[in-house]
Order: sequence, then C-alpha cells, then structure tokens
Amino acid sequence: NDTIYLSSIYKAIDGISPTLEELEQLAVDDREQQRNITLLKGNIALRISSAKADIEYIDSAHSRLASSYYYEGRAYMTDASRKLHEMHKLANDQLARKYSQEKVYRHLTASTIKTLIIIFCLITLVLFAILIRLMRTRIKFQEALQAKVLDLQRSHGELQEIAYVASHDLQEPLRKIQVFSNMLLYQGKHSMSDDFTVTLQRINRSANRMQVLITDL
Repeated sequence: NDTIYLSSIYKAIDGISPTLEELEQLAVDDREQQRNITLLKGNIALRISSAKADIEYIDSAHSRLASSYYYEGRAYMTDASRKLHEMHKLANDQLARKYSQEKVYRHLTASTIKTLIIIFCLITLVLFAILIRLMRTRIKFQEALQAKVLDLQRSHGELQEIAYVASHDLQEPLRKIQVFSNMLLYQGKHSMSDDFTVTLQRINRSANRMQVLITDL
C-alpha cells in the first residue's frame, strides 16, 4: 500500500520497453544477439506479469507473506539476468575478436602500403621511360603530319581553283540557255503551242536545277 513504491515500480516498468528497443537497434546486424534479445524480452514480460500479479495478490489478500507470484518473478528475473550475462559475454568476445582482427589488418595494411609504394615507384619509372619514348615518337609523327597537312592544304587550294574555274565555265553557257529559253517563252507566249511552251518550261527548270548543282559544286 506504499504508493511511492508502486509508482516507482510502474515507472520502471514503463521505461523497460524503450530500453529494449534501443538494445535491438544496437544489435540490428547481429542475429545471435537478436535471438538473445527475443528470449530476454520473454523473460522480462513474464517477470513484469508476475510482479503485477504479486501486487494484486498482496492488495487483495492483505498478507505480508510472499506469494507464489513473488518466487516466480524472482525465477524469471534470474533467467533474465543470466541471459543478460550471456549477451554481455558474447559482446565482449566479439569485441575481442574484432580487436584481434584489427591488429592483424593494421599489420597487413602497413606491409601492403610499403609493398604498394615500392611497386608504384617502379611502375612510375617504367611509365616515365615509356612516356619519353612516346613523346619522341609523337614529335616525329607530328612533323610528318604537319608536312602532310601542308601538302593537303595546297592540294585543297588547287582543287578549289579547279572547281571554281570549272563551275564558272559551266555557268556561262547555262546562263545563255536560261536567257534564250526565257526570251522564247516571253516572245512566243501568244503564238506558241502548249506543247512547245511546256518543252521550254522543262528546259528552263532543268537549267535552273543545273544552276543549283553547279553552285553546290
């Protein structure tokens, strides 16, 4: 009938669930510890149930003698404590293994780094020698390429001159064809037959098309 004592008990009971959730988050990647937490939660649930039943029994029986719920709760508490001890030992063993592995990895890392530095230096020297050789070869290729580019530019200029002259020489008679066909169409538009007019129009269209082709050339 001590309300202060009972409120402390119920407050402690309410704080168990968040603590267990935090514990589950800490062991989220450890299957064995997750299994232990599940068993621990079962023991704690039974312990809480026994404690509540014991309180109800004492309140109703008005007896100062310990009830069977009290001894059951103690047994569940003992099981929970044992499970916590196992979990603590497992965690310590895991930490010891990780520490041992870390020492091995540190040693291997140091040796590996030294070996990699030596290999890197050798590779750097070999690559430097290859680079010098490639640069010399590239200079020779660039000189040859520059000479070919000059020849190509000269040839390109000559081709442009040839194309200009050829297109100019072709445009002159073509312009005459266009002029005369247009004159015939204009002068004989009232006297020529339809077939003759269509023929002159075809000649004119063909001349215009050839004008475009020469311009493209």
